[in-house]
Amino acid sequence: MSGEQVDRAAELFLDRAATTPPERLRKATQSILEEVAPETVPSSHDEAARIAAQRRRAIKNRRLAWGSDGEGSTWFSGQLPDLEAQQLIGTLQAFGEKGRRAERDEAQALRTQRDEGTINPSEYLAARTELEHREARTTGQRMADALVDMVNGMASLEKVPSAGGQAPRLVVTLNYQDLHDALEGEIAAGSGPRCHR
Repeated sequence: MSGEQVDRAAELFLDRAATTPPERLRKATQSILEEVAPETVPSSHDEAARIAAQRRRAIKNRRLAWGSDGEGSTWFSGQLPDLEAQQLIGTLQAFGEKGRRAERDEAQALRTQRDEGTINPSEYLAARTELEHREARTTGQRMADALVDMVNGMASLEKVPSAGGQAPRLVVTLNYQDLHDALEGEIAAGSGPRCHR
């Protein structure tokens, strides 16, 4: 493109950036090129080939990893092809909005209970304080909670295997003396096995 075309394209791009969401701004490039330098616009065949190649790269580069931060939390890192990512993002946003609606409904219910006198002032204050903590969550915290809600919802519907397909295990650690004393108590009560050192 000529210098004049580049300047015009930059001007149009900046104009659209002021009113276009980031996820849609990238798609505006094509229409800007068609307006400023139509001779540079790839053919429909070339564009289809480009999109197919992009999709193949996105599928090849998909990944998900996690690990402990050593402070009681687990970090996640990864990427998905746009199509699958948008499905996940849409689901998380729906769960997040459901949480916001629940908070609004709860706030209204608390106000009604307060006005009708069915809740005393201290109970109202405690409930309202707890609700305010949830209302103050950052967007990142809301999305993390939405992910947990989504997983819990799937688990309750038995849509996912339990513990990766393996039976859950519970590990209990105690010393011999505690075990011996507990068994002795059961024996004394007549409800446990005999225990010998």
